[in-house]
Amino acid sequence: MSGLYDDQLQSFKAFEEHIIRQPEDSRIPDNQIKSAVLHRDLHKKSEKVSEASGLYLILSDGRRIIDATGGAAVSCIGHGDTRVRDVIADQGCSWQRLGSEAMDGAVKLARQYFLELSPPQPRRTRFIAREGSYHGNTLGALSISGHKARRSIYEPMLASNVSHVSACNSYRGMKAHETVEAYVATLSDELECEFQRVDPQAVCAFVAEPVVGYFKAMKSVCDRHGALLILDEVMCGMGRTGSAHAWQQEGVVPDIQTIGKGLGGGYVPVAGFLAGHRVINALHGGTGQFIHGHTYQAHPMVCAAALEVQRIIQQENLVANVAAMGAVLETKLRNVFSNHPNIGDIRGRGLFWGVSHDSLPNACAFADLNDPQA
Repeated sequence: MSGLYDDQLQSFKAFEEHIIRQPEDSRIPDNQIKSAVLHRDLHKKSEKVSEASGLYLILSDGRRIIDATGGAAVSCIGHGDTRVRDVIADQGCSWQRLGSEAMDGAVKLARQYFLELSPPQPRRTRFIAREGSYHGNTLGALSISGHKARRSIYEPMLASNVSHVSACNSYRGMKAHETVEAYVATLSDELECEFQRVDPQAVCAFVAEPVVGYFKAMKSVCDRHGALLILDEVMCGMGRTGSAHAWQQEGVVPDIQTIGKGLGGGYVPVAGFLAGHRVINALHGGTGQFIHGHTYQAHPMVCAAALEVQRIIQQENLVANVAAMGAVLETKLRNVFSNHPNIGDIRGRGLFWGVSHDSLPNACAFADLNDPQA
């Protein structure tokens, strides 16, 4: 493989030299970072990581830092595990699909499901998601997302068949003295009203990321109108909340689920989606084909690496450890920050937690929406 990498390196160097030789008026100003790579921030020079091992990143200047974010929230077994590297080396080199593409596939499958039914339901073209949500950067996934900052400049290009309802956030959404049951009922009613506004028989699915504990009520709305429930677990799934799938702690089973990040642990770019019997049986009884695919879909190298990551997670009992250490993390977070004047909310599960760095004077304390009646 070294010859291939050497050739790629020489190509990059040649391209950079070409950039440097450009006429003065076309060059990048001296006060900006010069590189042939289009980095996310062209005005900031990123630190260079020379190596990584376990929890640690070693920078080119010798500094050793803890990778507290796990890269892009993806490194679930640590960096540099030789077992995974050996599997990758044995398979060759290529790339694979990402979480955004998994969401694209999930919504396409939801659409096709309704066309495979007997009789088919071709009017089902709409999707409902949540305000502030993020489901990916492709145009399809971004259309589903409700994150205004990420959507704003691409808004004219995004699909118009998606609408959004309020996110489930007890800290910001619950009224003073409101019960958990009443708050969940309010959100359920809002989803019902949105179904009615766009036509219940036109909705393909409600799309959301779990870990909020109100999905029994949301799924009942979907079931009432024959729509699907799609849960996005690219970020929160594959053991991060203390169970293999976050929905296992929600008391519901999704019709379609996206997975990623922890699937390959950052060793390879890999994601995918899972579908339940309801969806697969419809395809099986219809055309028997899913009209979707990618050139490098299910590439052997990527699949082998992801499988090795999952073997390590299972062999080392890491999901159970997430649940155990998550309880420790929750206790410490609450002990340290519950009364902090600049911390408004602490919420999460397993090792997937969020802390709000603000304090709303009229906000409610964190409510456990996993209450059996929620």
